[in-house]
Amino acid sequence: MFTKTLVTIGLIALATSVAAAPAPAAAAVVPEFVVQDPEGPASPIAPVNTTTHEHDKRTPPIKLYMCNKTNWRGRCVERQYTPNVCYNLGTAWNDQMLSAGPELYGACSLYETNYCRGKKVTVYNPGTGNLAAHGMGGKVTSIRCYPWSP
Repeated sequence: MFTKTLVTIGLIALATSVAAAPAPAAAAVVPEFVVQDPEGPASPIAPVNTTTHEHDKRTPPIKLYMCNKTNWRGRCVERQYTPNVCYNLGTAWNDQMLSAGPELYGACSLYETNYCRGKKVTVYNPGTGNLAAHGMGGKVTSIRCYPWSP
């Protein structure tokens, strides 16, 4: 009888603690400049025959420093991009970028058209002060960044 009462009290305590647990966090708010491909969600850049590992979910954002003039002049901003997600730049930066550089251990592919398609150039840290030298000056419309190490 004592064991049955003890088990019942334990189950009640467990049920009470579960009911008092905080609700799961709300889904992350996606910034408005993140777009999804109309033909499906943006897919990560991954070599063939690879699997996604648990640590991939913890990969921090990649920072990209960009300016609307060559040699890091003019209007400049530093933005963070979730690795392996395609971002359309929108009106503020579409076809405006003339110099760009990702943070250390980051790389960014800069595309001429929306949804990370078309002609591209990939920049690695420290980046380039003249995207025109790579055929992309004033032509960048979308970006996909990812971790990289030399």
